Amino acid sequence: MLYRTLGNTQETVSAIGLGGFHIGMQKDEQESFRIIRSAIDRGITFMDNCWD
Repeated sequence: MLYRTLGNTQETVSAIGLGGFHIGMQKDEQESFRIIRSAIDRGITFMDNCWD
């Protein structure tokens, strides 16, 4: 996974992010957990939960 510095914060985040709006729309709550866990297991550290 590639990582980059987030703006001027000096925080390092993954170059690929997981958008979160759809996470709460799964019919099965466990599917939401699987999506997030899979992203983390693959090194994704940038997650966004904005619906705009």
